[in-house]
Amino acid sequence: MVSYWKRMLAIISQRKKRSKSKQQRGQSSSRKSPKQQQQHRQSGRKSSPKQQQGCDSCPVLNKHQGGSNCAPQLSSRVDCAPQLSSRVDCAPPQLKYFNANSSFIFNLSEDLLSEILKRLPVKYILRCRCVHKSWHSLIQTHSFITLHLNHQKTRSPDLLLFRNCFDNQVDNQLTLRFDHVQSQQYCRINYLPPLPKSMWMWLVHSYGLICVSDMFNGIARPKTIYLWNPLVEKYKTLPESPLYASFTFKRFTSWTALAFGFVPQVDDYMVVHIRQAPCELNPNTVVIAVYSLNTNSWKITSHDNIFISYVSNDQVVFVNGVAYWAGCNSDSTQGIIMCFDAKTNLMREIPSPIGGEYRFHRAHLFLQPFGQSISYFVDDEKLKHFDMWVLREDSKNEFLWEKKMSVDLGDHFREQVLGVRNNGEPIFFKLYKFISYNLDSHEANDFVDSWGTWDDFSSFYEEDFAPPYHISPFVESLVFLNND
Repeated sequence: MVSYWKRMLAIISQRKKRSKSKQQRGQSSSRKSPKQQQQHRQSGRKSSPKQQQGCDSCPVLNKHQGGSNCAPQLSSRVDCAPQLSSRVDCAPPQLKYFNANSSFIFNLSEDLLSEILKRLPVKYILRCRCVHKSWHSLIQTHSFITLHLNHQKTRSPDLLLFRNCFDNQVDNQLTLRFDHVQSQQYCRINYLPPLPKSMWMWLVHSYGLICVSDMFNGIARPKTIYLWNPLVEKYKTLPESPLYASFTFKRFTSWTALAFGFVPQVDDYMVVHIRQAPCELNPNTVVIAVYSLNTNSWKITSHDNIFISYVSNDQVVFVNGVAYWAGCNSDSTQGIIMCFDAKTNLMREIPSPIGGEYRFHRAHLFLQPFGQSISYFVDDEKLKHFDMWVLREDSKNEFLWEKKMSVDLGDHFREQVLGVRNNGEPIFFKLYKFISYNLDSHEANDFVDSWGTWDDFSSFYEEDFAPPYHISPFVESLVFLNND
């Protein structure tokens, strides 16, 4: 073993000596006088006539001269090297760098640029603000925001907002998904502080803005209302409703309700706060406060002889400046729809299409995206049956209920309506499946094969319970809310 290592050390030492001697020879050869270096360069340029002929007839450099003399001669190939290197030493072409100030895209007119940008989703428009100062200024103007919103209303919307009503995890409560088969996720909405973070909070959305409040949880004081654009990640705290200064919540007999929506006739978002007066004043008087985002202020009005004993805050729809709530009359014998026109301050009561049978059926009030109409779903759990009614207004401004369809569901899916799609089709469920019902062909179509993979709570889902989702169409908006 010792002899082996001795031999290895001897081999290594010999290799070191050889490499050292090569370095010394290289240094001595480089140490030539200027005269010797010049003679060496001149001798390198000279070549024999045979070599020059081989170089001139090289098919690589001179294609017009053929010849086979260059091919077998190695020296001729070596002598061609200086000529090849001269090609490499040529100066590279001058590159024309991109000049942002002279680019045609920044010389577009404001109208043409607006027509291009309005077709983009909100998340891409927000990125475009970083392209140029002029783009940043244009995107935040009221005219462009209105132009973008009008385009979103006319095009075919393809987003649905899924609200998880049973999950205390705030990050799992709101999700935007595509209105396609299997409903792939578009984005998960993140809450901004200090927005309420409870599954008991009141939440309604309209044309990209979400109105959220802790008014009905029975704990928080003061009762605050917020407007929130989740895609722009901006929110606004509304001034306190004047109804809190006028009345107290100590009287159990008084009810209160909220509504929120966009009013296209005046290009404004409005919040309607309505409540019944306490018994010691006049129980048949209803006081209404209307908030306008354009003016950032409330206005109060009141109506007498309104005989309503209950209004549901979960069954509220806002269409063209008119708020609709589902409720019942003063003696709880008939279901009614109470509506308030925020443009004219008129209040009306509309009997429900099922009259006094509302106590024996479940009713769901939804906004039908097509035609911006009100749909009223009534289901019978025992009979596996549901009816769909649509609210119409005739030439005399009288409301009429039109029966859209009546369906016997059987055992195909549950009769409870979770929401509607952008094409107006109601969404039902069966176990982990979502099913949409075509209103024209009267056929049930698979919408989502398995919603149980979306959230963790599906592990304790039971067959007798409905999925914890409220589903509604969603339209993107660029409204930048300033909390001032």
